Amino acid sequence: MMTPLTLDLTGRWELAGFDGYGQMLTGTDLPAALPNLLWIDAEVPGSVYRDLMRAGWLPDLYAACNTLAARWVEDDYWFYRRRFDLSEPPAGRRAYLVLEGLDLDAVVYLNGAVVGEHHNALRPLRIEVTGRLQPRDNELIVRLNSGKLLASDRRGGDYNLELTAAATKRAWLRKPQYGCRWD
Repeated sequence: MMTPLTLDLTGRWELAGFDGYGQMLTGTDLPAALPNLLWIDAEVPGSVYRDLMRAGWLPDLYAACNTLAARWVEDDYWFYRRRFDLSEPPAGRRAYLVLEGLDLDAVVYLNGAVVGEHHNALRPLRIEVTGRLQPRDNELIVRLNSGKLLASDRRGGDYNLELTAAATKRAWLRKPQYGCRWD
């Protein structure tokens, strides 16, 4: 049995946001403006909020009521990008991409092609990418959003109150509930 090739992709990535202006994203779309978006340094594992604070786009979210200034973040699409080369070719071996902690609604692209989708922050995503890796110049993009769109058309509570319906829709999201501002 061949030893699996392991490539650790934690560390430095790039991050860009897209608010949908000029192009509504549906399905597995990438925005046409992706190459022209403003990319900032990001750390994986990490969070969009921490990366935006490091870049100076958000105030310290742990001070005062600064989290209110960051509510817009959950409405945008976020793209993490990593370019990498293989240390050795995976010839004759199966190749898998394993991503943990995707929060929440994710589409994964490898070298311009969709290789998977994921809608559950509680479970890792494992995708077979055999035959899709190149010896050099691989590009991995992960498109994320908060999941608000996933839950927006779901039924809320049994009460016919807008507030109750909005507050209970988060139960449809496969993510830790503390990520939905209940605490």
